[in-house]
Amino acid sequence: SMATNYVESNWKKQCKELVNLIFQCEDSEPFRQPVDLVEYPDYRDIIDTPMDFGTVRETLDAGNYDSPLEFCKDIRLIFSNAKAYTPNKRSKIYSMTLRLSALFEEKMKKISSDFKIGQKFNE
Repeated sequence: SMATNYVESNWKKQCKELVNLIFQCEDSEPFRQPVDLVEYPDYRDIIDTPMDFGTVRETLDAGNYDSPLEFCKDIRLIFSNAKAYTPNKRSKIYSMTLRLSALFEEKMKKISSDFKIGQKFNE
């Protein structure tokens, strides 16, 4: 239905805008592309499922997220990977992660609630 199409294109547009906003933040610099395994050879010993903002953006652009919840899961994975690999709370990476995560969760609230309202409308 037209309503379904609107709801779908709406959350995808909002998620793309959010990724673009994150890319503009200096804090996202280390997370914009996959971790360099030559530079960090032990990375895969610690991290099972690598994720980065560039990959999230590609997945969004390809239309491969079925809901904002899937998008959300991948973004949160970026943050949890960063904390798992660099658990030192005084590290620069850790504080970058905290700031980005706070920004993300704040903006994500509206996307999630809009999506839920849209789903109800379509039932």
